[in-house]
Amino acid sequence: MTLPNPADYGLTPEQADACIDQVLDQRAEAIVDGIMESFARMPVMTPRVALALARRLQRRYGSE
Repeated sequence: MTLPNPADYGLTPEQADACIDQVLDQRAEAIVDGIMESFARMPVMTPRVALALARRLQRRYGSE
């Protein structure tokens, strides 16, 4: 995958960093909102289910 050069869009590195942070924050908020909606729809949140969900999220979105 080729990443765009921020300078091609007239952005300084600092402006590009701010844009990247904003996008990442918005995506993180969407993920958390989705998780909370899933919890609200579950009839019962057992510790086993919560742990399984936490492990899956860690594998998918966590750092190594």
